[in-house]
Amino acid sequence: MFTSDTIGHFHPLIIHLPIGILLFGFLLMLMQHVRKVDLEAAVSLAFLTGSITAAAACVAGWLLAQSGEYEPSLVSYHQWTGLATTALGFLTFFAGKYRIWLAAITVIVLSVAGHFGGSLTHGEDYLFSSKSVSEIDQKAAFAEFQALDSGAVHSQVANTQKSAPMVFVYRDEVVPILKNKCYSCHSATKMKGGLRLDSEEFIKKGGKNGRVLLEGHPTDSPLIKNLLLPIEHEDHMPPKGKPQLTRREISILHAWVSRGASFVPQKEKAERQLLAVSGVPVLLDSGITSEVINSIPSQVQLEQQILLKDLPSIPAERVKVLQQKNILITPMKESSSFVTVNFVNVSAYESSLLDEMMPLEKHVMWLRMPDKPVTDEDVRKISTFSNLTRLHLENTTITDQALGYLKNLPHLEQLNLYGTAISDVGLRDLVLFPALQVVYLWQTNITEDGVARLKKLRPELRVEIGGFRFIKPDTSTIQK
Repeated sequence: MFTSDTIGHFHPLIIHLPIGILLFGFLLMLMQHVRKVDLEAAVSLAFLTGSITAAAACVAGWLLAQSGEYEPSLVSYHQWTGLATTALGFLTFFAGKYRIWLAAITVIVLSVAGHFGGSLTHGEDYLFSSKSVSEIDQKAAFAEFQALDSGAVHSQVANTQKSAPMVFVYRDEVVPILKNKCYSCHSATKMKGGLRLDSEEFIKKGGKNGRVLLEGHPTDSPLIKNLLLPIEHEDHMPPKGKPQLTRREISILHAWVSRGASFVPQKEKAERQLLAVSGVPVLLDSGITSEVINSIPSQVQLEQQILLKDLPSIPAERVKVLQQKNILITPMKESSSFVTVNFVNVSAYESSLLDEMMPLEKHVMWLRMPDKPVTDEDVRKISTFSNLTRLHLENTTITDQALGYLKNLPHLEQLNLYGTAISDVGLRDLVLFPALQVVYLWQTNITEDGVARLKKLRPELRVEIGGFRFIKPDTSTIQK
């Protein structure tokens, strides 16, 4: 049965019709003027159809706005520019002499209405959003963090600094997760279910269905429970089709709630307990089944654990020397001692470059050496990079022997062997890689049987072979 809410939910579907049709009509009009052809009938049909569908979108949009889940001022801007687009579309249909100018104004107003619609759906910064989480948080959604400079907080920090440094789990760990995975539907711009997650006040307030956060009780908090529902469940969050939280992200939220969901700085010891654990142990502590745990992605879990390691500062002078030889070296994150190394700009590769990199062997997490004459002996040197998690050796000269060296790397998760001479013999060593999650084997010497054996022994391993199918030769037509 069609209710007003149901009709309102059709707005995102209907709205694309007038956008496409009106733009198409304007393009036809331009073509008519440039090529001097008669397209009046087609133009008229486009603007009439576009205007009618725009009117239908306005009705559906108005019904959708009655839910109260969207920021009122943006809704108002979107509503009036949408109505203006509809009116201008009809004027263009009936107009004669100034038709092309009315059409141009229609397209401009349509673009503005579309921008406001995008802001409602994806947030006001969707078009020119910054990559810096801290910059956005400071300028927009989390103004209350500025209150941390108040006398009360200063007093709290001063009283505890003697025993341990203070850290801010909510600001530094919880906020980035909520921002990246939840704000699109639960912030000042859009409030699905009447719920906002962009400040302490609103998180504690909850939504139309009540509180979502029960401090100290993660398994009873809808904020955590809904993350762990099957993705097909209607209450699963984020909804199917949206970016899902990883194991580590769920674990951080779970541990934060279980420790009282503090919105103020705490001692460093508590933070280290929160982040030093992996996703599985944190979740197991709450009695969640292994089936649920295995359904949660864990792509960044191992890398984040490595980044928590205490490591001496990277040798700055050695980095400078290597960079002068066109080796790109960049930190994994700001102020980190771990780096990513890329040889893509090295025009004259020599094995001695790896010897010069040895002082950095514990600092390298990602290493890219594509299209270089890398040998098996070079890979033997790389096998001492104990914190390496991603290795790109595509289009190099390595053989199966190289994999025998790499199997002892404890943290290697991704390995690209595209365009190398790796065969089924080397696949036997891949079985022994302790942390390997993805291997790229396009255009190598592997066979279908070899891949099948590998997948049988390591069913969780993702083997990328480029989407092609192995084709066995047809021996029935061979002349004897």
